[in-house]
Amino acid sequence: MGIANANARVLATTVQSKAIFANAYDTTLSDYAIDMGGALPMNPCSGTTSGYTITTTGTTAKVVAAVGTNCGAWSPIQFVMTL
Repeated sequence: MGIANANARVLATTVQSKAIFANAYDTTLSDYAIDMGGALPMNPCSGTTSGYTITTTGTTAKVVAAVGTNCGAWSPIQFVMTL
């Protein structure tokens, strides 16, 4: 849980940094691999590097870790950013 949330926070920081430069949010998770050192972080709760979602509404973006089946019942932190 903690690692999944921490990784989502790092991803959210990367999403925001890229959006500030591009003046728009990118919702394609794989587009951030290079910006994160060549690979996306593992979500230990889903067991994958694709265990995060990026959603946007206009100038707002939200990054959240998938709950998955490896961590039991928990509620992920939602990281919300605005341009």
